[in-house]
Amino acid sequence: VGHPSDRGSYGVYEKPILDVANSFKSGIINGTGMSLNSVLEKVCEDRPVVVWVSMNMAMPYISTSWIHRASGSRISWMANEHALVVIGYNNSQVIVADSLNGSVRYYDKGVFENRYNTFGKRAIYY
Repeated sequence: VGHPSDRGSYGVYEKPILDVANSFKSGIINGTGMSLNSVLEKVCEDRPVVVWVSMNMAMPYISTSWIHRASGSRISWMANEHALVVIGYNNSQVIVADSLNGSVRYYDKGVFENRYNTFGKRAIYY
């Protein structure tokens, strides 16, 4: 909701992206729950994987929460949420294409895995 750089805006996780992606090309796979090693295995198969982490690997935190009207459950929103495309890796780094600034970036594998796990191991691929 809103523009990603505006205060008070929110992003989405994998389910809405899957719906949109499958409207253009069927067969997009929800890989949510995969370990980072499994994500990297897909990348070795020349299958880029979209994952949810934090912008610039910033420390995520719960910025707000609300009660879901239908279920009554509490929903917490993690600040700094961001989706990246994993395109490669080496022994110590994960290599991503980052739409935030249109660049290829290298992140420490341990920090990347921590952020990936914190955001629920959310991933999609084709």
